[in-house]
Amino acid sequence: GTATPDGGRPSTTASYVEPPPRRGRLTAMPTTSLRLNPCASSDKPEAIASYCADAGTSILFLGAGVFVSIAILEFANAEAGCPRGEDGTFAACTGRVHSLRPSSIITVLSTIAGLSSAAFMPYAGAVVDHTAHRRLFGAAMAALALLSMLGLVFIASATWFALSAICLPLGALAYNGHTLARWSYVREFVESDTELSTVVSSVKFWQMFSQLLYLAVVVGIALQLQLSALDTARLGQLTSSAAAVPLLLVAWRRFGTRPATHRLPRGASLFAAGARELVQTLFQLRDTAPGLPTLLVVSALLSAPQNAFAGIAVTFLTQQLGVLSSEVGLFVAVLLVSGLPGAFIYRQVSLAIGHRRCMLLAICWWVLTIGCFAGILRSPDDRQLAIGFAIASGIGFGWVGPAQTSFLAALMPPGSDAEMWGLVTFMQVSLSWLPPLFFTSLNEALNDMRLGMASLILFFLGGAALTLTIRDDSRLHEKPVQPADDAQIAIAPNGARIVAADAGSRSAEHSDQHRGVRAGATQAEDTSGSFAV
Repeated sequence: GTATPDGGRPSTTASYVEPPPRRGRLTAMPTTSLRLNPCASSDKPEAIASYCADAGTSILFLGAGVFVSIAILEFANAEAGCPRGEDGTFAACTGRVHSLRPSSIITVLSTIAGLSSAAFMPYAGAVVDHTAHRRLFGAAMAALALLSMLGLVFIASATWFALSAICLPLGALAYNGHTLARWSYVREFVESDTELSTVVSSVKFWQMFSQLLYLAVVVGIALQLQLSALDTARLGQLTSSAAAVPLLLVAWRRFGTRPATHRLPRGASLFAAGARELVQTLFQLRDTAPGLPTLLVVSALLSAPQNAFAGIAVTFLTQQLGVLSSEVGLFVAVLLVSGLPGAFIYRQVSLAIGHRRCMLLAICWWVLTIGCFAGILRSPDDRQLAIGFAIASGIGFGWVGPAQTSFLAALMPPGSDAEMWGLVTFMQVSLSWLPPLFFTSLNEALNDMRLGMASLILFFLGGAALTLTIRDDSRLHEKPVQPADDAQIAIAPNGARIVAADAGSRSAEHSDQHRGVRAGATQAEDTSGSFAV
């Protein structure tokens, strides 16, 4: 590292030292020596902690979302007196358990988990911002998540409902609180948009790698030993807990303590302070970024069906199509891998036509995928087609997620990324309870899971309608500005061009255009071919 011009502490990540700015000249933003590819990583302790924390929690909850859910559905059907038919399904079952159809159990638990998480997020945000206990809070959320998922190892015919009703909502609450605490560190240790892109793409890479490795181990052992759904669920939870413990310990040993970033008003509770801050931020955005509040609502509408997709898909596959637990694991693995081409499609389309149109196309893809999913997959005879829809769904996840995130970044006021993260996280969790509630209501009233699956389309259509009212200011589809003859062009390590014009008038022009595309273009162009922010 070399000492900075102002005598500050040495930088260990900058590839060059930024010179003091001169009048009439654009100053290039510092670039980092980190290459943007899926395997790139930062050597900062808190960056490594972020990779470990995300990998640990992603493994921990994948098993509960797949294998435990299948075991719970089997217990529910058995208690309701619904034997598996010759075709392997429970579709003809008319019995009930706890006044519900067995096929509604998972979505009811998802509804409870979504409501508890949405109610908890203002408090979690206030703890992170208004107290000096961020590290303690994050570690506590990690411990709560681990204990709640480990408790599912003990599900049995006499305990399955009580344990799932306690552990799953607590686990979802802990997961969202842990995610908020972890990302509050990321927003502080990154020094540029380039490094942010590197960290986020690396987090996504290690998340997918760890999930695929976990699925390969659990499904491989289950197939080799011919384990039942219950034994596979127990194996999955033991394996995920054993893998998550060292990862989470490493993570929260490396995360440092932080002082409070905001002063808590005298006499105010943490929950009230968090809720007040969310409301004030939304009102302020109406003036500083007019399209952003609408886009936040769009983000809530698009995130809700994606958050609920796993629970609804597992219920549909096992109850409607008679898919076995090992086959569901294969479905999820294919879905994860298919996110790679989805991210590549996002990158190419967003650069060609801009953020808004790219997101609208991604929404259309999801509408077609879910419509075909519910319309074509009718019976066990259609089980072979499920892998095709796993591929289509994975492309949708890899496409629409980066599209909405980059559009949000493009519309954020400059320098507000840190303050906006808590609000974005809250909005993406706030409606996660609504799609499983729709599915449950339709399933209970009409006994039609296909119609419940199709109800997810309503959220995407609502998001598309609101997206049409937003002006796309990212201008990614415009041609780049040609530099003047006396301009200097530098090539950053990531391949981006940095233009520095000498003339004062041209400097102002270039500066305005740079500000217009900073949030969107940097995050879209400075990403790897496989992953996008």
